[in-house]
Amino acid sequence: ISQKVQAYVWDKAQSMGLEIETEVTMNVTGSYPYPEAICIHGSLLESQREQLTQYIMENFAIPADRQTYLP
Repeated sequence: ISQKVQAYVWDKAQSMGLEIETEVTMNVTGSYPYPEAICIHGSLLESQREQLTQYIMENFAIPADRQTYLP
């Protein structure tokens, strides 16, 4: 699942003209694993970061406070 999340986020970033790397943290304690947090590595403008943050919240239910952006 984490690889699929990474691929979808990477595809979205590519469509925005961004070059990023991602690391997804999974929660595996319940009956079904799900993405709990994500770390994005890359240079983004604030507007690009906001757009990607919104995409991740809407598509993977990872809240903004569990999304980390690093250069």
